[in-house]
Amino acid sequence: MGRALRLGPAERAHLRNLAQPGPAYVCDHLTQVPAWNALAAAVFGDFGDMPCERRAFAHLIFLDPRYRALFADSRGLTGAGATHGPGMTGA
Repeated sequence: MGRALRLGPAERAHLRNLAQPGPAYVCDHLTQVPAWNALAAAVFGDFGDMPCERRAFAHLIFLDPRYRALFADSRGLTGAGATHGPGMTGA
């Protein structure tokens, strides 16, 4: 994750100190997932097995029923993403 976030050595060390066991992934401003750990792969599926263009939560939640089922309130989640997603501030 430190590499994906382009952290320096001291920042990476701090990140390791903060890390607790659990699923972890990084999403960019387009909801693409450039980095994840093994526990995230166990919960969400191995993002490395997906083509890069499909490795985005926006794509997965809207187009893959298996991912929608992972979230208790997928209807609210997709509505919030459509309203408050990148570039959609309503201004």
